[in-house]
Amino acid sequence: MDGHCMKSTDILIITPGFPKDEDDANCIPSLQLLVQEMSEVEGVNIQVISTQYPFRFGTYYWHGIPVLACGGANRRYHQKLFTYLKALWFLLRFGRKATVVQGFWLYECGFLAAFWGWLIGALSVVTVQGQDSKPGNGYFGVMRWWSKRKHMRVVSISEFGKRQLLENGGIQTDAILPTGIDFRNMPSFNALSLRKWDVMGAGSLVPVKNYFEFLEVLALVQKTIPSLKACIAGGGPQQPELQKRIDELELDCELTGEIPRAEVLKRMGETKIFLHTSVWEGQGFVLMECLAMGMYGVASPVGWLPPSQKSFVCPDRQTRADAVIRILTSPQNFDAVPVLTMKETAANYLQFYRKSLS
Repeated sequence: MDGHCMKSTDILIITPGFPKDEDDANCIPSLQLLVQEMSEVEGVNIQVISTQYPFRFGTYYWHGIPVLACGGANRRYHQKLFTYLKALWFLLRFGRKATVVQGFWLYECGFLAAFWGWLIGALSVVTVQGQDSKPGNGYFGVMRWWSKRKHMRVVSISEFGKRQLLENGGIQTDAILPTGIDFRNMPSFNALSLRKWDVMGAGSLVPVKNYFEFLEVLALVQKTIPSLKACIAGGGPQQPELQKRIDELELDCELTGEIPRAEVLKRMGETKIFLHTSVWEGQGFVLMECLAMGMYGVASPVGWLPPSQKSFVCPDRQTRADAVIRILTSPQNFDAVPVLTMKETAANYLQFYRKSLS
């Protein structure tokens, strides 16, 4: 979407964390890329209030964008009140001209975005990331009330997140806007080169990633394809137990331990299938990355695996094993599948704002 459609749109973003300077690449990379892409559209003016990080109070500029840091430092209980007061002071001083107040996520920043949008007569948008749609979120009650106000919109990043938010919080989603990936950090690969691993997983070795299920799927596949070769890229507390289970099932599955992201992506370019058995995922960037690296994706019905001829969302262990077998015993191609980019995500957000304001 061109800048003319978004002429003179002032966006106030409220987030728990934002990069402390232009070299801070580790603070919520997806958010900083989204903000940067939106800020480059003509006629869009952005300022940011960050409640918790950086752990200092004050104002500074990030790529020309004013950032107002409350310095909450994740303090709890009565000390949290001071963070709210600092945020309110910034809002009163700098936030009165906003056209859109965008909150990330459905915690304190979502509440502040809903309240401030109502107070100044602006559009409020709250994006739900995933963890904030789980049961037990103490903000569900007040945010359910705010979500029914005419100035308020709620965005989820996947269909799974939308279902969880409705089921656990009783809150309706107004739009699903997945977050795109940054291709500047994606390595090149040859679609015709040899893929030495059949199946791969990637992520921390923790219960939510469900890697014992991953191994059970491999065991089912191995009955049909004895030469199956697999790997899991990542480290974590379950590594010893997983290695023990690999030995018990007599699988050819390497646990790499913690390795750099660049090495994970390199392995993806050398593997045929990405198997994702997680029990919870807000979106899962790795599901887009695997398609972008020419892989086939076989996943549980969580997060967002973009629909394609290489995408297989399977409800249980046996259907996942069947999908892996079908892929490995059929002709394959490892051409990249076009997936959502961060520039497209920014355009989708701006279009959603424009539509909601009209």
